[in-house]
Amino acid sequence: MSNNLKMFERLGYGALAIGLVSDFIGRKVGMTEAIFLVVLTLVAAALVWAAARKGQSWAAVLVGLIAILALVGAIGGFWAGGPAWLQDILKPETPAPMLTKILDAVTAVMLFAALYFYYFAGDEQAA
Repeated sequence: MSNNLKMFERLGYGALAIGLVSDFIGRKVGMTEAIFLVVLTLVAAALVWAAARKGQSWAAVLVGLIAILALVGAIGGFWAGGPAWLQDILKPETPAPMLTKILDAVTAVMLFAALYFYYFAGDEQAA
């Protein structure tokens, strides 16, 4: 596997792990919601695996859509004076603590970095 796909995979899995941790920090999560969050994370991890190991570009596109949703959610969490529709997207029932907001932003950045390595960073050929 090429180095850029290895970085895509590592950043993708890391972002998903951090995102899952941020979902459980600072708020009470019921058993049903916890199972739902873990299953969603496993599905996203399967998409990262399919894109990196099997060369499925459709899976990378879906990871890109997840990254866009993560970015919109992170912006909505930090931008208190933003538009109402942005405040309501992925809004939790209770206000998120600052650590959760920071972890959500880190997740979005890591997903976009992973996509950069997937689409734009080619391996340099050794001379």
